[in-house]
Amino acid sequence: MTGGPSPARGPRRSRAGGALAPPIVAWKNALPARGQIRYQFHHVIDIVPTLLDLAVVTAPSVHQGAPQLPIHGLSLRNSFADAVAPTARPPQYCKLAPHRTPIDHG
Repeated sequence: MTGGPSPARGPRRSRAGGALAPPIVAWKNALPARGQIRYQFHHVIDIVPTLLDLAVVTAPSVHQGAPQLPIHGLSLRNSFADAVAPTARPPQYCKLAPHRTPIDHG
């Protein structure tokens, strides 16, 4: 089985390129929604900003004397709070070989 321990056999493939793997998120007391599905478009780079946002901490600008690059991505918190909230991601495109596919709002 590829793609992690899910009931599906392997990851679903996207026509835009890459694999679609919906996360299952639970955070007691911070996320009141239970058993709901969200359809906003997000990317894997949004995971760390979401964790920092939910933990109410900021990323360090220096670690062990070395300056850190800014963390890219957006918090998913708005989609956790509201199932129909607009996606915070701007339109973008996926490039796979010579082809490009626009992605606007997932």
